[in-house]
Amino acid sequence: PGDPARVVACPDLAAKQLGWTASHTLDDMITSSWAGWLRTAR
Repeated sequence: PGDPARVVACPDLAAKQLGWTASHTLDDMITSSWAGWLRTAR
């Protein structure tokens, strides 16, 4: 029960079957999340 200890994902299958690619890098997502946290932290 609860959250998994680790989650790993590979977008290769989505790219191959759907032609989908991520529009943001991991660095972009971390930077955005951190900025959002800083804006709302009290």
